[in-house]
Amino acid sequence: MNERYPGSAKALACDYILSVKKIALSHQRDSDVNAGKKEIDLLLKKLRKAINISSPLSLYVWTKMEAEFRKMIVITCDPCYLSIIRHARYRSRIYRDYAMKKFQGSI
Repeated sequence: MNERYPGSAKALACDYILSVKKIALSHQRDSDVNAGKKEIDLLLKKLRKAINISSPLSLYVWTKMEAEFRKMIVITCDPCYLSIIRHARYRSRIYRDYAMKKFQGSI
């Protein structure tokens, strides 16, 4: 895993959730939502490389992130912010499903 988080999956997930939120807020009133989505993709790929995809840790992190992104989606938010958070939720759900398949295959 990552030497910065030696066993704290919750801290790892929270760190990346905050990073996603910062990216979404920085592009909140921006007309270029695609740039924010690309930043989200790079950030989540970095997380995916940091954790082993077939471990239970990976499943926990992606499930936690997807649940937190679901809580962040509030209809009264800025449309650009919502678009970026929905994109992050979509990506984390894909990675969660992939981790679930890999974890079930390794048991």
